[in-house]
Amino acid sequence: MTEVFLTEALAEFVQKALGAQAVGTRKRSTQLPQGSLFTPSLADKAQDGPAAEEEIVSQVQVYGGFLPPKTAEDGDLPFVYIRPVSGKVEAGKTTVEVVITVGVYAQDMKGYLDALNVYRRISSALTSLKSNRLADKYERATELTWNWAQEQNNPYWGVDITTTWYIYTDRPLGEEFI
Repeated sequence: MTEVFLTEALAEFVQKALGAQAVGTRKRSTQLPQGSLFTPSLADKAQDGPAAEEEIVSQVQVYGGFLPPKTAEDGDLPFVYIRPVSGKVEAGKTTVEVVITVGVYAQDMKGYLDALNVYRRISSALTSLKSNRLADKYERATELTWNWAQEQNNPYWGVDITTTWYIYTDRPLGEEFI
């Protein structure tokens, strides 16, 4: 459960760090052409003239774990989701690797700027933690790395931030553990 509590604490911290930061997004459309099982390709849309997708500005949503199920009413972009990906338990200390994923949408090729701005805000907040401690329980390792999501699918842009956290769990051994 300590990993779950770390994820929740990080989600709350990142939400505060981002504040009301908003980036471009688009209205979600799940309506398909009558009788179609697939969405029309970009080439098909280009033949019909310029796309009239409406770009709007939306506040970055922060999720602990994974993105929620998609619904027709709302989209999931822009987002940040925080998930523990691996860990190691030693006597008195748990080490948890956490990936913070940023996802944004942009109709132009400057979408990477939005993704990097969100990344920079999060990394600045994390590196400013007093004594590298979050909620007086979780210690962040000094190294923080980031990389672009493996495949950039323009107009969707993603950055993965990898952090390592230490959770100290020293407890005296009672007779039930011996």
